[in-house]
Amino acid sequence: MLNKLQNIIHTYNIDEWLCVIILILSIIIVYRIFTTVPTPMKNMSSYTNLYKHENIHEGFESFMPSNVIYGNEIIPSYSTNQNTCTFSFPSVFRLDTIRIYFTHTDAMKLPTDVSATLQYINPNGNTESIVNDVNTMSTKITVDFDGIDNFIKIIPVLNSVSGQAVYTNQLILTVGDTNSSTKLNDFIKYYDFYGRNREDLTYAQFHSQLSTTAKNIAPTNFTKSGSINKLSLDKDYLIYSMKLSLDDSTYPNFAQYSADTPFALTVQYTTSIYPSQTLQINDSILTRCDKHSFNIESPHIIYIYFSTPLIANSIVISAPSISVSSVTSSTATPSATIPNIQFALKSTANLHSIYGIVPSTNDITNFQRTAQMASTSNSGGTSNDVCPSMNDMIQKQMQAQQLCDSIEIQDKIKSEQIKLDKNNQYLIKLKAQQDQIDQLNQAITQLNTTRTSRDKSADMARVVRYQNQKSSANTVRDLANQRLQSQDANNLHLNVNIN
Repeated sequence: MLNKLQNIIHTYNIDEWLCVIILILSIIIVYRIFTTVPTPMKNMSSYTNLYKHENIHEGFESFMPSNVIYGNEIIPSYSTNQNTCTFSFPSVFRLDTIRIYFTHTDAMKLPTDVSATLQYINPNGNTESIVNDVNTMSTKITVDFDGIDNFIKIIPVLNSVSGQAVYTNQLILTVGDTNSSTKLNDFIKYYDFYGRNREDLTYAQFHSQLSTTAKNIAPTNFTKSGSINKLSLDKDYLIYSMKLSLDDSTYPNFAQYSADTPFALTVQYTTSIYPSQTLQINDSILTRCDKHSFNIESPHIIYIYFSTPLIANSIVISAPSISVSSVTSSTATPSATIPNIQFALKSTANLHSIYGIVPSTNDITNFQRTAQMASTSNSGGTSNDVCPSMNDMIQKQMQAQQLCDSIEIQDKIKSEQIKLDKNNQYLIKLKAQQDQIDQLNQAITQLNTTRTSRDKSADMARVVRYQNQKSSANTVRDLANQRLQSQDANNLHLNVNIN
């Protein structure tokens, strides 16, 4: 039977056909690998589109749907120039979410046929564009500006060429073309930006790694004392992020007053792993209350994403009060002295949400390595079994790497500077030699001119001498002729006979 099969294979050259088929299949597989868009990138396209909103502000029912805000709030400053607005951040961040809302009234509205673009300055100082649609890699943002769709939202924020995350400290919004007469300063009502550090999870990573395991956890209890707000849980959870509802019922409320200084949040927590300790995160978390903040309008939602997940059974959030900078509503109660805005969360526990999972043994081990102790403790002591923060170690390693890179760059700069100095010296020498050559050419030209002038003068002198000599010769000849004639005339023809 085997012999018959071998005879059939050799007779019909099936072995060659098999090789050809295998080769074709290999080519198809390689082609699919390099041309198929990865699943996360396919998913991202739905997150980067601009969403049409019947209501301007979204409810954000959970962390993971596409209408979520991702990242911690970044505090920008901005300036406008006609149809361009530049947002500046205090340092370089990875941008994860952008929201901009434009004013639309009968008296003030943008044309319905203009489009917007978003650009940014990368860490090298170059201007690049932000993509609006991963599928088309388009940078054009269509905003109808009709009072319903005058709201830009992009999540995640990606580079229009590489599709990679955007790191920047400056964002540029342009509405219309360079000939547009639009003055954006009159139309930008609200804006906010959210981002995280380079080592934190990107939006795609956060979604892909946690969407099937983590869940929304409702606090079991909420207590408040002044600006100190405490959320209690039924047990320890590994917590990645939080969604909190600000309380706008206290006087003065956010809808009437604004403050240029943001709330600086302090987050402390307790865990059964260290029952006698109060731990505190080192992340800098800010939330705005200025007149361009979305928190001026309801719902007043803030998001907190932790750079290192924490294991906690209660979380305490507080912030110093901030002074009022302006009144945003004409209905505000007039007062000679307006009290500071106090930070407060809504007292209903189920209005807040915590995103996390029940920690595993590995999670507890990792947490023990990275837990950061607060300066205060319930027992007045400190724990000796907590290792240094992994985040601090990573930061130090990154700083060391940046220092090494900086030294290397400085060495390259010095080397290039030496080359440049040498080239400058060569150029100076060449310039000096060229100047000498020009001087020599000028001297030669002057010598030739002088020689020509002298030759001309000598020729003229010779001509004059010749003419003088010729005149003298003519005069002498005439005199000689006259004397000869005179002699001939005075000759005596005497015949003297002397015998």
